[in-house]
Amino acid sequence: MRLLRLLIYILVFVSSLTGFAAKQTSFVLYVNSSFQDDSLGHNLVKDLTNNSINWVNSSKIKLYNSPEKKFIIKSIIGNEAELNVSTLYKCNAVMLVEDWQAKKKYNSTKLKGIIFIKSDAINPNNDELLGYIDCNQTVLQLLSETRPYENLSGNYNFSLLGVLNLHRFNYDIVTKDNFALKTEKDREKVKKRYYSDFNYDTVINTKLVRYVIKTGVNTGSEFSRDIIFRLQDFFISNPQEFYNIGGDKIMEVSNYPSILISGLVVTEVWQCIDGNPIGYIIRVNIEQAGLELNTISTNQFTEWGVFFYDGKTIEQVIAEKKFRWELKQVNSQALNIYIRERVKDHLNNCNWKALINTTYTIN
Repeated sequence: MRLLRLLIYILVFVSSLTGFAAKQTSFVLYVNSSFQDDSLGHNLVKDLTNNSINWVNSSKIKLYNSPEKKFIIKSIIGNEAELNVSTLYKCNAVMLVEDWQAKKKYNSTKLKGIIFIKSDAINPNNDELLGYIDCNQTVLQLLSETRPYENLSGNYNFSLLGVLNLHRFNYDIVTKDNFALKTEKDREKVKKRYYSDFNYDTVINTKLVRYVIKTGVNTGSEFSRDIIFRLQDFFISNPQEFYNIGGDKIMEVSNYPSILISGLVVTEVWQCIDGNPIGYIIRVNIEQAGLELNTISTNQFTEWGVFFYDGKTIEQVIAEKKFRWELKQVNSQALNIYIRERVKDHLNNCNWKALINTTYTIN
């Protein structure tokens, strides 16, 4: 059925979901996957769809056939039902049922439900309602605990619920207080009225930055060699410590019969403060023949008695970044070797807006 007809059908059942408290307005938003720009950093439709499939399959949430909730769509595990959650793989658009509460400086929102749709741009008669999730406390908690897939221009600080609450996605408002907005002019008028009222400034822009410290002939290589060789000497003298962090399993897989530390992988969260990038260590992994061992805490190095040049701790060494390092990943995005140095320069110079124009190349 056409989107408008589908919308009218939905309105019959959505009206019971929305409230009418003082200064509160109910909306249904239409979000199409194709209209989500790379500059946003994420694609809300894909993130909601993929995570919902996983949550249904693990029995964390219920997926209904429609807002009418006549029956529950089964997980893909088990074949007792013709209709299962795999139908969501066809989803390319969602409708969000929300209540907006006006406040002094900005709007706050309450998500009531998510409607999954297969939208046919060529033949709207083939538009299909795929399922509905009632956004109860369990669903909202899962959304708050889950990060979207963020490309390098995105903000690592967002959860899925944060993206939804701050409306960091492209959308059309298709109903207001359960009345369909039938024309583009009506939709744009309402959207313009409310769009600027969300509080975007509450979330600090951060990046997840993952890199590997390696030896080599480039600038900083002497510091890199000091780090890698000290670690290797320690593990050769204390092989059991190496095995305790998964080294024995890595040696079996890599067919390397001896301990050979090839790098130290560091994962940090960066933010710009006064024009300078500041990193906060999330985890550290030692590489054996290019394969990562189990995550270890920075405190472990001190317990091992492993210090580096000038007697510095691993935290001090990483903070200085005098070593040679190769960028591997920003946010959720693994970087192709051809753009790593360019992205690295933008990160180091806090020129993060330029990341939007960097070619998005995935390994």
